[in-house]
Amino acid sequence: MERWQITTPSHIILPIRAARALISAQNGTAALLYFHMQLNGGQLDSAAACSELALSAEQVKKTLNQLQKLDLAAPEGAATRALQQDKAPEYTPSDITDNLNDDNTFKQLVEDVSRKLGKVLSPHELKVLLGLYQWLGLPAEVISLLVVYCIDEQIRRFGHGKPPSMRSIEKTAVQWEKHGLLTAELAVGWLEDQEKRRDIAVQIARVLQISGRQPTASESKYINHWAELGFTPELIYLAYDRTVMRCGRLEWKYIDTILRSWYDKGLLTQEAVEQGDKPTKTMPATPHKLPNHAARKWSMNDILEKYNTEG
Repeated sequence: MERWQITTPSHIILPIRAARALISAQNGTAALLYFHMQLNGGQLDSAAACSELALSAEQVKKTLNQLQKLDLAAPEGAATRALQQDKAPEYTPSDITDNLNDDNTFKQLVEDVSRKLGKVLSPHELKVLLGLYQWLGLPAEVISLLVVYCIDEQIRRFGHGKPPSMRSIEKTAVQWEKHGLLTAELAVGWLEDQEKRRDIAVQIARVLQISGRQPTASESKYINHWAELGFTPELIYLAYDRTVMRCGRLEWKYIDTILRSWYDKGLLTQEAVEQGDKPTKTMPATPHKLPNHAARKWSMNDILEKYNTEG
């Protein structure tokens, strides 16, 4: 069969969970009524639905009941799982069984996640996983990438040991959904960006002579913020060098003040800093000449060589 495509712009936002439910139900009338309600601001206009969809009042009522079973519509004021956006639905054991039997994609996802976590998922963990798949509407391939990311983060933070809990995976999944990481392509792009940021953070930690330990949460906040502002490790080292000359030790707030000042002035390269900003002279004159660190143009190799020598 030749390929077909929609020829008009699409402006209706159709939740992935709703699309899956309508397709699984194989009920064209239910899909049409759902679309009709979407066009009417999410409300039912019974007379218009009967006229425009060529349905009787009884057919509309029957179809509404079917939509309610799919958790896609409900009488006004009725409590529904879908409307509880801040909380995952309370799935029943039969929900799990039905999805494992009727949805091969979910069945394969369960097997994949079990293999990655190295264990058979408990009934509670299966409910959480079904929530990621249906409630959040994350595709199976995105959930698979998410689980790998959470495992890597667990190892990075705590070393090899227990795998991440499904609750911690769920919390990360909610953040991914909020960031719009709803396709494998978007998720991979985000993961690659995170890896680049992590590499830069490691370089920054080195030039700040942090060794033998991971940066603390507060330190990581500074490091990540500086990286987000576009500061290179070389420029951060220059700020660090000025801080040590002024304070005699590493002072995070002082470095941050220097970098913020440079950022506000648009000084984002060593050349720009050397031309547009000079450190304040704070040390008294001494008999011997101090090395002019601020005037030197530091390269990453210089910094690492200095760090390795002094370390």
